[in-house]
Amino acid sequence: MSFSSRIRSADDLPTPNPDDPLAELVPELQASSAHRALVLEGGRLVGIVTSSDISRVTSWLSSSSAWRRKTL
Repeated sequence: MSFSSRIRSADDLPTPNPDDPLAELVPELQASSAHRALVLEGGRLVGIVTSSDISRVTSWLSSSSAWRRKTL
């Protein structure tokens, strides 16, 4: 199956704003068969976030000594 056949259009993807919290995006990505979101600002594409990006960030945060110091 090709990538284009799995996603019909950009309308099928979540479109958060740059300031939206990741915690709000996670459920949308989990529901999306594409596992990616187009970050839009004023209707203009400014980035792409994937479920892999979120996994890397959460892994880094959970293992980061800087993160642990902030939460203690």
